[in-house]
Amino acid sequence: MLVEIITLKLSLDFFEYLRKNSINCTDIKLVYFNRSRNRFMNFTNLDALKSFYSTNYTIYDRCQLGELVSIQSFRANSSLYNFLTNFIVTDVTSLDSIKIIVGSDFDRSRISTRQVFIDRQKTKILDTINVYKSYNTEIRNIYLNGIYSPCYAIPGYSEGTYRLEELRKLLNTTKSFT
Repeated sequence: MLVEIITLKLSLDFFEYLRKNSINCTDIKLVYFNRSRNRFMNFTNLDALKSFYSTNYTIYDRCQLGELVSIQSFRANSSLYNFLTNFIVTDVTSLDSIKIIVGSDFDRSRISTRQVFIDRQKTKILDTINVYKSYNTEIRNIYLNGIYSPCYAIPGYSEGTYRLEELRKLLNTTKSFT
């Protein structure tokens, strides 16, 4: 469960960071990967994800890796600057094809005058995704190419074990990766 809890916490921190920047996320879809299959879990909003995390992951078996959790898609709403903007973000952890669809409740003339604000929010989402992807890719590489049991691997002895141990310590000592 070690990789599973670290990657789920990373996803949770991602959405918390966006919320702190006035971007509220809904319709969150996470993918759980376990080398042989994918399964998906949907959450209505960040609070539902937080509740799931606190209910299911307070105590975990650090000897099991668990599944790799990644963000598949989400909707983001921002009413910053008294201007409601909606974003549909898909293929978050794909290599090249992140898709962001931008929408608004206003007509084209008001949207064009507010385009700088829309671009600023879109850039914030993309920058946050890039930071998220760097951590997620690193953990994915450890998961796919590295150790089989964190309990029996001495940190630093085999590839990825030291970094996984450092992330586990970070998980236990702080509230956020970001």
